[in-house]
Amino acid sequence: MTRISRRKFLATMTSSGLLVGGVLFASCSSGVTPTTAPQATAPSASDGSAASPTAPPQSTGSTSGLRRWRSGRPTYIGSMAVFIAMEKGYYREAGVELEFVPLRAATMADAIPFVANGEIESFTGAFTSALVNAVRSGIAIRVICNINSYLPGFTYVGYAIAKPRAEAGDIRTLADLKGRSIAVPNTEGLVAWEVNKVLSGVGLTVDDVELVRMSGSDMPAALANGSVDVARLGEPFFTVALRLGAGVKLIAGDEVYQLLQRDVPFGLVVASERAIADEETTVALLAATMRGARYYNQAMRSDEGKREMIEIAQKYFPADDPTIYEDIIWPGVPEDLSFDVSFLDELQAFMVSRGELEEAVPHEQLVSLSALEKARTLV
Repeated sequence: MTRISRRKFLATMTSSGLLVGGVLFASCSSGVTPTTAPQATAPSASDGSAASPTAPPQSTGSTSGLRRWRSGRPTYIGSMAVFIAMEKGYYREAGVELEFVPLRAATMADAIPFVANGEIESFTGAFTSALVNAVRSGIAIRVICNINSYLPGFTYVGYAIAKPRAEAGDIRTLADLKGRSIAVPNTEGLVAWEVNKVLSGVGLTVDDVELVRMSGSDMPAALANGSVDVARLGEPFFTVALRLGAGVKLIAGDEVYQLLQRDVPFGLVVASERAIADEETTVALLAATMRGARYYNQAMRSDEGKREMIEIAQKYFPADDPTIYEDIIWPGVPEDLSFDVSFLDELQAFMVSRGELEEAVPHEQLVSLSALEKARTLV
Protein backbone atom coordinates (compact mmCIF):
# COMPACT_ATOMS: atom_id res chain seq x y z
CA MET A 1 0.00 0.00 0.00
CA THR A 2 1.31 3.44 -0.91
CA ARG A 3 1.57 5.80 2.03
CA ILE A 4 0.52 9.41 1.59
CA SER A 5 2.67 12.05 3.24
CA ARG A 6 1.09 15.16 4.75
CA ARG A 7 2.86 17.28 2.08
CA LYS A 8 1.46 15.15 -0.72
CA PHE A 9 -1.96 15.17 0.90
CA LEU A 10 -1.97 18.96 1.12
CA ALA A 11 -1.03 19.11 -2.54
CA THR A 12 -3.97 16.82 -3.29
CA MET A 13 -6.25 19.04 -1.24
CA THR A 14 -5.13 22.09 -3.19
CA SER A 15 -5.61 20.46 -6.58
CA SER A 16 -9.00 19.18 -5.44
CA GLY A 17 -10.15 22.69 -4.61
CA LEU A 18 -10.62 21.82 -0.95
CA LEU A 19 -8.20 24.35 0.46
CA VAL A 20 -9.68 27.36 2.19
CA GLY A 21 -8.10 30.75 1.66
CA GLY A 22 -4.67 29.12 1.56
CA VAL A 23 -5.33 26.99 4.66
CA LEU A 24 -7.31 23.88 5.36
CA PHE A 25 -10.78 24.11 6.81
CA ALA A 26 -10.34 24.49 10.57
CA SER A 27 -12.98 23.90 13.20
CA CYS A 28 -13.09 24.98 16.77
CA SER A 29 -13.14 21.36 17.81
CA SER A 30 -10.06 20.68 15.72
CA GLY A 31 -7.93 22.66 18.12
CA VAL A 32 -6.28 24.75 15.39
CA THR A 33 -6.97 28.22 14.07
CA PRO A 34 -4.82 28.82 11.00
CA THR A 35 -3.12 31.99 9.88
CA THR A 36 -1.21 30.79 6.79
CA ALA A 37 -0.76 27.20 5.71
CA PRO A 38 2.76 26.63 7.15
CA GLN A 39 1.54 28.02 10.49
CA ALA A 40 -1.69 26.08 10.63
CA THR A 41 -0.45 23.99 13.52
CA ALA A 42 1.85 26.59 15.02
CA PRO A 43 3.24 25.37 18.35
CA SER A 44 3.40 27.22 21.62
CA ALA A 45 6.28 29.57 22.32
CA SER A 46 9.68 27.91 22.63
CA ASP A 47 9.72 28.54 26.37
CA GLY A 48 6.62 26.42 26.75
CA SER A 49 4.25 29.30 27.39
CA ALA A 50 1.03 29.63 25.44
CA ALA A 51 1.31 31.25 22.04
CA SER A 52 0.29 34.90 21.95
CA PRO A 53 -2.47 36.16 19.69
CA THR A 54 -1.33 37.82 16.53
CA ALA A 55 -1.41 41.59 16.77
CA PRO A 56 -5.08 42.61 16.96
CA PRO A 57 -6.38 45.46 14.85
CA GLN A 58 -6.43 48.85 16.54
CA SER A 59 -9.74 49.60 18.17
CA THR A 60 -11.99 52.01 16.34
CA GLY A 61 -14.40 52.33 19.21
CA SER A 62 -13.34 55.89 20.04
CA THR A 63 -14.11 57.17 16.55
CA SER A 64 -17.03 54.97 15.54
CA GLY A 65 -19.03 55.54 18.70
CA LEU A 66 -19.59 51.78 18.98
CA ARG A 67 -18.80 49.71 22.05
CA ARG A 68 -15.92 47.35 21.25
CA TRP A 69 -15.98 43.61 21.96
CA ARG A 70 -12.93 41.54 20.98
CA SER A 71 -13.49 37.85 20.31
CA GLY A 72 -11.14 35.04 19.44
CA ARG A 73 -11.76 34.71 15.72
CA PRO A 74 -14.39 32.06 14.93
CA THR A 75 -13.02 30.00 12.05
CA TYR A 76 -15.42 27.12 11.71
CA ILE A 77 -18.87 26.47 10.37
CA GLY A 78 -20.41 26.29 13.86
CA SER A 79 -20.13 30.09 14.10
CA MET A 80 -22.81 30.79 11.49
CA ALA A 81 -24.92 32.90 13.89
CA VAL A 82 -21.93 35.22 14.36
CA PHE A 83 -21.16 35.36 10.63
CA ILE A 84 -24.78 36.21 9.82
CA ALA A 85 -24.95 38.90 12.48
CA MET A 86 -21.77 40.42 11.04
CA GLU A 87 -23.03 40.22 7.45
CA LYS A 88 -26.46 41.65 8.25
CA GLY A 89 -25.07 44.47 10.41
CA TYR A 90 -26.85 43.32 13.54
CA TYR A 91 -23.90 44.11 15.81
CA ARG A 92 -23.53 47.64 14.52
CA GLU A 93 -27.28 48.18 14.82
CA ALA A 94 -26.95 47.12 18.45
CA GLY A 95 -24.13 49.62 18.97
CA VAL A 96 -21.39 46.98 19.20
CA GLU A 97 -18.22 46.69 17.16
CA LEU A 98 -17.30 43.01 17.19
CA GLU A 99 -13.59 42.67 16.51
CA PHE A 100 -12.10 39.29 15.62
CA VAL A 101 -8.64 38.58 17.04
CA PRO A 102 -6.93 35.61 15.35
CA LEU A 103 -5.20 33.24 17.74
CA ARG A 104 -2.43 30.90 16.66
CA ALA A 105 -4.01 28.09 18.67
CA ALA A 106 -7.68 27.74 19.44
CA THR A 107 -8.22 25.21 22.20
CA MET A 108 -10.06 26.50 25.22
CA ALA A 109 -6.92 25.98 27.31
CA ASP A 110 -4.95 28.20 24.94
CA ALA A 111 -7.57 30.95 24.80
CA ILE A 112 -8.50 31.24 28.48
CA PRO A 113 -5.39 33.25 29.47
CA PHE A 114 -6.20 35.88 26.85
CA VAL A 115 -9.77 36.19 28.09
CA ALA A 116 -8.57 36.33 31.69
CA ASN A 117 -5.99 39.06 31.11
CA GLY A 118 -8.29 41.25 29.03
CA GLU A 119 -6.65 40.85 25.61
CA ILE A 120 -9.95 39.51 24.32
CA GLU A 121 -13.43 39.64 25.83
CA SER A 122 -14.61 36.18 24.78
CA PHE A 123 -13.81 32.91 23.09
CA THR A 124 -15.89 30.01 21.80
CA GLY A 125 -14.99 26.37 22.37
CA ALA A 126 -15.95 22.90 23.52
CA PHE A 127 -16.03 22.21 27.26
CA THR A 128 -12.78 20.90 28.74
CA SER A 129 -11.10 20.65 32.12
CA ALA A 130 -9.30 23.92 31.38
CA LEU A 131 -12.47 25.91 32.08
CA VAL A 132 -13.18 24.11 35.36
CA ASN A 133 -9.60 24.40 36.57
CA ALA A 134 -9.49 28.08 35.66
CA VAL A 135 -12.62 28.84 37.67
CA ARG A 136 -11.37 26.75 40.59
CA SER A 137 -8.14 28.73 40.60
CA GLY A 138 -10.03 32.01 40.81
CA ILE A 139 -9.84 33.19 37.20
CA ALA A 140 -12.89 35.36 36.63
CA ILE A 141 -14.45 33.85 33.51
CA ARG A 142 -17.90 32.45 32.82
CA VAL A 143 -19.93 30.82 30.05
CA ILE A 144 -22.46 33.34 28.74
CA CYS A 145 -24.21 31.39 25.95
CA ASN A 146 -23.95 28.57 23.41
CA ILE A 147 -23.82 29.27 19.67
CA ASN A 148 -23.97 25.73 18.27
CA SER A 149 -25.12 22.27 19.27
CA TYR A 150 -25.70 18.80 17.96
CA LEU A 151 -29.40 18.90 17.11
CA PRO A 152 -31.62 16.51 15.13
CA GLY A 153 -30.76 16.97 11.47
CA PHE A 154 -27.82 19.17 12.39
CA THR A 155 -25.29 16.90 14.10
CA TYR A 156 -22.24 18.04 12.16
CA VAL A 157 -19.83 15.21 12.94
CA GLY A 158 -18.98 11.84 11.48
CA TYR A 159 -16.82 8.80 12.23
CA ALA A 160 -14.85 7.51 9.25
CA ILE A 161 -13.03 4.19 8.83
CA ALA A 162 -9.49 4.36 7.48
CA LYS A 163 -9.41 3.39 3.82
CA PRO A 164 -7.12 0.32 4.30
CA ARG A 165 -9.24 -0.95 7.23
CA ALA A 166 -12.40 -0.58 5.20
CA GLU A 167 -10.90 -2.30 2.16
CA ALA A 168 -9.73 -5.22 4.31
CA GLY A 169 -13.13 -5.46 5.99
CA ASP A 170 -11.52 -5.16 9.42
CA ILE A 171 -14.03 -2.59 10.66
CA ARG A 172 -17.67 -2.62 9.67
CA THR A 173 -19.55 -1.58 12.82
CA LEU A 174 -18.91 0.22 16.09
CA ALA A 175 -18.50 -3.15 17.80
CA ASP A 176 -15.34 -3.69 15.75
CA LEU A 177 -13.62 -0.72 17.41
CA LYS A 178 -12.44 -2.55 20.52
CA GLY A 179 -8.66 -2.17 20.72
CA ARG A 180 -8.63 0.22 17.77
CA SER A 181 -7.27 3.75 17.51
CA ILE A 182 -9.55 6.75 17.00
CA ALA A 183 -8.24 10.15 15.95
CA VAL A 184 -9.92 12.92 17.94
CA PRO A 185 -9.33 16.67 18.25
CA ASN A 186 -9.15 16.37 22.02
CA THR A 187 -8.67 13.31 24.22
CA GLU A 188 -10.63 14.71 27.17
CA GLY A 189 -13.66 16.78 28.04
CA LEU A 190 -16.69 16.90 25.79
CA VAL A 191 -15.06 15.04 22.91
CA ALA A 192 -14.09 12.08 25.12
CA TRP A 193 -17.60 12.06 26.60
CA GLU A 194 -19.03 11.92 23.08
CA VAL A 195 -16.84 8.99 22.04
CA ASN A 196 -17.67 7.14 25.27
CA LYS A 197 -21.39 7.66 24.71
CA VAL A 198 -21.17 6.49 21.09
CA LEU A 199 -19.32 3.33 22.14
CA SER A 200 -21.64 2.60 25.04
CA GLY A 201 -24.34 1.65 22.53
CA VAL A 202 -22.33 -1.48 21.67
CA GLY A 203 -21.15 -2.27 25.19
CA LEU A 204 -17.77 -0.54 24.91
CA THR A 205 -16.27 2.47 26.65
CA VAL A 206 -13.63 5.01 25.77
CA ASP A 207 -11.16 2.86 27.74
CA ASP A 208 -11.60 0.08 25.16
CA VAL A 209 -10.03 2.21 22.43
CA GLU A 210 -6.94 4.34 21.97
CA LEU A 211 -7.67 8.03 21.52
CA VAL A 212 -5.10 9.79 19.36
CA ARG A 213 -5.11 13.58 19.51
CA MET A 214 -4.85 15.09 16.06
CA SER A 215 -5.90 18.27 14.31
CA GLY A 216 -8.81 17.95 11.94
CA SER A 217 -6.63 18.96 9.00
CA ASP A 218 -4.36 15.97 9.63
CA MET A 219 -7.11 13.37 9.97
CA PRO A 220 -7.91 12.68 6.29
CA ALA A 221 -4.25 11.91 5.55
CA ALA A 222 -4.07 9.67 8.62
CA LEU A 223 -7.14 7.80 7.40
CA ALA A 224 -5.68 7.38 3.92
CA ASN A 225 -2.41 6.06 5.34
CA GLY A 226 -4.04 3.84 7.93
CA SER A 227 -1.98 5.40 10.73
CA VAL A 228 -5.24 5.47 12.70
CA ASP A 229 -8.11 3.03 12.38
CA VAL A 230 -10.97 5.52 12.64
CA ALA A 231 -11.29 9.29 12.88
CA ARG A 232 -13.95 11.37 14.55
CA LEU A 233 -14.23 14.40 12.26
CA GLY A 234 -16.27 17.55 12.62
CA GLU A 235 -17.53 19.15 9.45
CA PRO A 236 -16.26 19.99 6.94
CA PHE A 237 -13.34 17.60 7.58
CA PHE A 238 -15.70 14.61 7.49
CA THR A 239 -16.99 15.50 4.04
CA VAL A 240 -13.46 16.30 2.83
CA ALA A 241 -12.26 12.84 3.92
CA LEU A 242 -15.12 11.13 2.09
CA ARG A 243 -14.68 13.22 -1.06
CA LEU A 244 -11.01 12.33 -1.25
CA GLY A 245 -11.68 8.65 -0.64
CA ALA A 246 -9.44 8.76 2.44
CA GLY A 247 -12.07 7.18 4.65
CA VAL A 248 -15.39 5.37 4.56
CA LYS A 249 -18.37 6.44 6.64
CA LEU A 250 -18.99 4.45 9.81
CA ILE A 251 -21.66 6.68 11.35
CA ALA A 252 -22.52 10.34 10.91
CA GLY A 253 -25.10 13.00 11.59
CA ASP A 254 -28.34 11.76 13.09
CA GLU A 255 -26.83 8.31 13.63
CA VAL A 256 -24.49 9.96 16.12
CA TYR A 257 -27.29 12.02 17.64
CA GLN A 258 -29.37 8.91 18.31
CA LEU A 259 -26.50 7.34 20.23
CA LEU A 260 -25.89 10.49 22.28
CA GLN A 261 -29.59 10.76 23.08
CA ARG A 262 -29.49 14.48 23.75
CA ASP A 263 -28.68 17.92 22.35
CA VAL A 264 -24.98 18.51 22.91
CA PRO A 265 -23.58 22.07 23.27
CA PHE A 266 -20.33 22.44 21.34
CA GLY A 267 -20.12 26.23 21.05
CA LEU A 268 -19.86 27.60 24.58
CA VAL A 269 -18.94 31.27 24.63
CA VAL A 270 -16.64 32.06 27.55
CA ALA A 271 -16.22 35.70 28.61
CA SER A 272 -14.37 37.54 31.32
CA GLU A 273 -16.37 38.75 34.29
CA ARG A 274 -14.96 42.21 33.60
CA ALA A 275 -16.61 42.15 30.18
CA ILE A 276 -19.84 40.67 31.55
CA ALA A 277 -19.99 43.51 34.08
CA ASP A 278 -20.60 45.86 31.16
CA GLU A 279 -24.13 44.54 30.97
CA GLU A 280 -25.33 46.95 28.31
CA THR A 281 -22.69 45.78 25.85
CA THR A 282 -23.03 42.09 26.72
CA VAL A 283 -26.82 42.15 26.34
CA ALA A 284 -26.56 44.01 23.02
CA LEU A 285 -23.96 41.56 21.73
CA LEU A 286 -26.04 38.53 22.66
CA ALA A 287 -29.24 40.00 21.24
CA ALA A 288 -27.51 40.62 17.90
CA THR A 289 -26.08 37.09 17.87
CA MET A 290 -29.54 35.73 18.66
CA ARG A 291 -30.92 37.55 15.64
CA GLY A 292 -28.25 35.81 13.57
CA ALA A 293 -29.24 32.44 15.04
CA ARG A 294 -32.89 32.95 14.22
CA TYR A 295 -32.08 34.10 10.69
CA TYR A 296 -29.99 30.95 10.19
CA ASN A 297 -32.74 28.59 11.30
CA GLN A 298 -35.31 30.31 9.11
CA ALA A 299 -32.96 30.29 6.11
CA MET A 300 -32.16 26.59 6.42
CA ARG A 301 -35.80 25.73 5.81
CA SER A 302 -35.61 26.57 2.11
CA ASP A 303 -33.28 25.95 -0.80
CA GLU A 304 -33.02 29.68 -1.43
CA GLY A 305 -32.14 30.31 2.21
CA LYS A 306 -29.54 27.58 2.22
CA ARG A 307 -27.93 29.11 -0.86
CA GLU A 308 -27.66 32.37 1.05
CA MET A 309 -26.05 30.51 3.97
CA ILE A 310 -23.50 29.04 1.57
CA GLU A 311 -22.72 32.53 0.27
CA ILE A 312 -22.21 33.86 3.81
CA ALA A 313 -20.11 30.88 4.83
CA GLN A 314 -18.05 31.35 1.69
CA LYS A 315 -17.50 35.02 2.52
CA TYR A 316 -16.44 34.52 6.13
CA PHE A 317 -14.86 31.09 5.71
CA PRO A 318 -13.95 30.85 2.02
CA ALA A 319 -13.37 27.57 0.23
CA ASP A 320 -11.70 27.29 -3.14
CA ASP A 321 -14.50 24.88 -3.99
CA PRO A 322 -17.75 26.23 -2.52
CA THR A 323 -19.58 23.02 -3.46
CA ILE A 324 -18.16 21.50 -0.27
CA TYR A 325 -20.95 23.39 1.51
CA GLU A 326 -23.54 21.55 -0.54
CA ASP A 327 -22.49 18.22 0.95
CA ILE A 328 -21.66 18.96 4.59
CA ILE A 329 -23.89 18.36 7.58
CA TRP A 330 -24.68 21.87 8.79
CA PRO A 331 -24.44 22.80 12.49
CA GLY A 332 -27.32 23.10 14.88
CA VAL A 333 -27.82 26.65 16.16
CA PRO A 334 -30.14 27.17 19.16
CA GLU A 335 -32.35 30.14 18.36
CA ASP A 336 -32.09 31.47 21.91
CA LEU A 337 -28.39 30.52 22.31
CA SER A 338 -29.34 28.22 25.17
CA PHE A 339 -28.11 24.88 26.48
CA ASP A 340 -28.92 22.58 29.37
CA VAL A 341 -26.54 23.88 32.03
CA SER A 342 -27.12 20.79 34.20
CA PHE A 343 -25.32 18.82 31.48
CA LEU A 344 -22.10 20.38 32.76
CA ASP A 345 -22.58 18.41 35.97
CA GLU A 346 -22.96 15.13 34.06
CA LEU A 347 -19.97 15.99 31.94
CA GLN A 348 -17.81 16.81 34.94
CA ALA A 349 -18.78 13.56 36.66
CA PHE A 350 -17.49 11.71 33.62
CA MET A 351 -14.29 13.74 33.65
CA VAL A 352 -13.71 13.07 37.34
CA SER A 353 -14.20 9.34 36.74
CA ARG A 354 -11.43 9.44 34.13
CA GLY A 355 -9.08 11.50 36.28
CA GLU A 356 -9.35 14.58 34.05
CA LEU A 357 -10.61 16.59 37.02
CA GLU A 358 -9.87 16.28 40.72
CA GLU A 359 -13.35 17.47 41.59
CA ALA A 360 -16.31 19.07 39.90
CA VAL A 361 -17.43 22.67 40.22
CA PRO A 362 -21.19 23.39 40.52
CA HIS A 363 -22.44 24.58 37.17
CA GLU A 364 -23.74 27.76 38.83
CA GLN A 365 -20.11 28.81 39.25
CA LEU A 366 -19.29 28.16 35.59
CA VAL A 367 -22.06 30.10 33.90
CA SER A 368 -23.51 33.61 33.94
CA LEU A 369 -26.74 33.73 31.98
CA SER A 370 -28.39 36.91 33.26
CA ALA A 371 -27.32 38.89 30.18
CA LEU A 372 -28.67 36.15 27.90
CA GLU A 373 -32.02 36.22 29.67
CA LYS A 374 -32.23 39.98 29.17
CA ALA A 375 -31.17 39.68 25.54
CA ARG A 376 -34.08 37.34 24.87
CA THR A 377 -36.53 40.09 25.77
CA LEU A 378 -35.06 42.28 23.02
CA VAL A 379 -35.35 39.83 20.12
